[in-house]
Amino acid sequence: MFVICVLGLLTFLYHTIADFLWVENLTWYLDSIASLMQSLITVICLLCFTCRLFYYIGARVSKEDHNISIWRTFTPIFVLAAFIMFKIVLCKVRRPFYIFLLAACLVATAYFFESHLDKET
Repeated sequence: MFVICVLGLLTFLYHTIADFLWVENLTWYLDSIASLMQSLITVICLLCFTCRLFYYIGARVSKEDHNISIWRTFTPIFVLAAFIMFKIVLCKVRRPFYIFLLAACLVATAYFFESHLDKET
């Protein structure tokens, strides 16, 4: 049974790789992979930001003296903004001004939160 499963898996992998390499519509696969990677990076950055913000708020509410600042909390958002700028510079996008404005708004939001929440800095 194990041998049949391994042979089936190898056959599936062979046909998938052959389809990927010899298909005439290779652009569709690359677009799908790029779109998947873009979504994955965005979700990871947003989840990291949410966890760090939760930790920051918990540290502020409990009055614990952690060396955490709002800038360290917004690091995943800065990474996301950098990837957005990287995409504008290297890729052909439909509305580059709107995408640039989105990245600028992310950085402006971080600055607003830092000036509003961290009064001592």
